[in-house]
Amino acid sequence: MQSSEKSSEEIESKTIAAHIDRFIAWKLSLAENGTISAMRYESYRCEIESFRSWISPGTQMGQINA
Repeated sequence: MQSSEKSSEEIESKTIAAHIDRFIAWKLSLAENGTISAMRYESYRCEIESFRSWISPGTQMGQINA
């Protein structure tokens, strides 16, 4: 049973939503340490959230092909 849970976790980690969440967290850390401005972070966040809505968050990265 643990192997099926692990495989669903692995599948979830490969979705657009998971990648976007990691990207946003990374950009937030850059803003918090002053590498980028808060305004730049917010711009990235807004644009990537629009992309998330457009592409469907459950889409697997491997399904994107052009």
